[in-house]
Amino acid sequence: KKNPSLSSDSLKTTATIFYITGIVTDNETNEPLPFATIGIKNKGKGTITNNNGEFGLKITSDYINDTLSFSYLGYIGKEMPVKKALDNNNSISLKKEFISIPDIIIRTQLPQDIISKVRYSISSNYGTTPASMTGFYREGVFRRNTIQTYSEAVLKIFKSPYTGTFQSDQIKICKSRKVETTNSKDTLSVSLKAGLFTALQLDGAKNLYDFLSSENIPDYSYRITDIVTYDDEEAYLIEFEQHDDIDIPLYKGAVYINTEDFGILHAEFELNKSLIHKMKDSFISNESPGFSTWPISAKYSVTYRKVNSRYFLSHVRGDLLFSSNQK
Repeated sequence: KKNPSLSSDSLKTTATIFYITGIVTDNETNEPLPFATIGIKNKGKGTITNNNGEFGLKITSDYINDTLSFSYLGYIGKEMPVKKALDNNNSISLKKEFISIPDIIIRTQLPQDIISKVRYSISSNYGTTPASMTGFYREGVFRRNTIQTYSEAVLKIFKSPYTGTFQSDQIKICKSRKVETTNSKDTLSVSLKAGLFTALQLDGAKNLYDFLSSENIPDYSYRITDIVTYDDEEAYLIEFEQHDDIDIPLYKGAVYINTEDFGILHAEFELNKSLIHKMKDSFISNESPGFSTWPISAKYSVTYRKVNSRYFLSHVRGDLLFSSNQK
């Protein structure tokens, strides 16, 4: 998400447009909470915090009488009237919630059964009707921490129904810009497989994640490690990794699943680093002559937000690391 510029004046108006800015932190350590969710409670509008816990949200007067909600996995959520949020540069501190889990709950719950219920509940949780969304996209390519290309865009996204259709998601770019800092002195040029549709492919409720697929369940080991809170609801934390005898790169990570309706709240996962070199062609479409390039790591994070009993894709992030050496 775009880093907001925080100032002492948190309310700026142009006609009927209002800007709400602030920061979300841990109430004990005062550390910022990256990718916390901020949303208008009764409408499908919201944003997330950046790496520094900062956020900015633009609203119209139609939202003034609604409620602003702040959520983060494992923390007690907070709410405040939108009117109150307009008055100052908001500093929101969230408190961790510790849930005492009897061992018997962990022992008697099979993670594979929970995952099976996730698949069964996709149509009821994510909808059988299409949805229109507005999103923000950012992509940067860095070489030794120096930016090479940087793109961002405002998008209109048509999300087709999650079940019972062969329609694909569609994207319309409303505004975009691209900055390139490469020049003729650069000796390395690599074409990476990424982009807008790659981001939409990470919608694991529509394009079922490998680690949630019934066919691939035997390739993974699963364990329930915790139950956490999110938006005043509880979620199973299920960790997974591929079995040692599998010689193709699969995923390792964690998925958060609502304990009541079995909706996916959040997933974070990465490809097996010791085997990722076998998937070179999945990431690199072209490399400079005289150079050898291969992937080092591929990490992903996907979050869903529940609005009026329906889950929507909220935030997708991919971090890919490559190494390239001259032959």
